Amino acid sequence: MRTLTTAALSMIFAATASADIVDLSGSTSDGLDGAGSNTVVQVNLNAGQGATVIGFAFALSFEAFSPSWGSEMRIRITSPDNVSVVIAGNALGWGNSAGRFVAGGSTNAFNGGNYNGTWTFRFFESFDDGITPDGLHRDAVFIIKPIPAPGALALLAGAGLIGARRRRRG
Repeated sequence: MRTLTTAALSMIFAATASADIVDLSGSTSDGLDGAGSNTVVQVNLNAGQGATVIGFAFALSFEAFSPSWGSEMRIRITSPDNVSVVIAGNALGWGNSAGRFVAGGSTNAFNGGNYNGTWTFRFFESFDDGITPDGLHRDAVFIIKPIPAPGALALLAGAGLIGARRRRRG
């Protein structure tokens, strides 16, 4: 019984521990949001029916080319529910100068939203300096963590209890 319970709990925790890593290193930003020269990437994620977002983290290393500034660089992330969050260079404390900048962090902006579907990543600038590219996102890694639908967890737990009961009788 104890072994079966441990195995069932391990399966439940393993199901919730997976995360999708989206590596968009090498993306560029050339102009204002919506400019055709900016990098736009769409990624389809699927963690099973009814999965929701539990967390979102990022690790970034950008370079702003003169006369562009690090504070002008932006990434808009849009979830399958059409909820957007913008990671902005000025909010990360990047200065009003060209150069390399590094940041990392997490947000719960999508917490509880739909995980499955198309995620859109738009790289852009808050000011178009007229150079191409304005900025290079040398390292741009995003980690999106799902949690299975509550029904899926209940089924796993229920199956574990039924299995334990049958084993006990037999």
